[in-house]
Amino acid sequence: PLVSRTYALQHRSSSPYGVKFVPRCREDGTYAPVQCLESVGCWCVNGQGKPLPNTTVQHGKPVCVKKGKSNQRRSSPRNPVRNKRSCSRMDRAVFNRNLLKLFENEHSRVQPAQNVKGGLTATTVSEKTVLDWKFASIDGNRNGVLDKTEYRELKRLIKKVVKPKRCGRSFGKSCDADQDERLSRLEWANCFSKDNLTLLSG
Repeated sequence: PLVSRTYALQHRSSSPYGVKFVPRCREDGTYAPVQCLESVGCWCVNGQGKPLPNTTVQHGKPVCVKKGKSNQRRSSPRNPVRNKRSCSRMDRAVFNRNLLKLFENEHSRVQPAQNVKGGLTATTVSEKTVLDWKFASIDGNRNGVLDKTEYRELKRLIKKVVKPKRCGRSFGKSCDADQDERLSRLEWANCFSKDNLTLLSG
């Protein structure tokens, strides 16, 4: 998989037709179980990277399970009362807002205040600036991708202090659109935007 990905990247610009899809791989070189293409959506693949039938999802991502089980989205449990409450869309919006506030407070502590007419005042920054800053502070090797070891401590903190806690348990996994166990800058940004931070004020 890594060889084919490297080849595709090297020949992307030289090909007269262009390379429309480059497969995503795990760190160990195997194919990520979910592959995505903007114009198509996301789908499940087997160990050889071949698409599995009836798994393509245009919005969101499919639930890919091990061989021998259904590769389609799992149906709702017959007795949902016995299951723990899941993180709903509204829950996720509240969680994202609380998490962003945590990042903003941290950013304001480490960034120096600006002088305005002889006095000091806190700088108003955009959500994107705060998210970009936080991503960079976690990205220890500066490769533009967060692996599990890099955001492990953040996840522990989130599970303890950010509510609703049921959403904190799935942080990271819920952001990992292609399920390669890493978070790209795009996945990091989408993790906060896709669940509509404006939902609470709408």
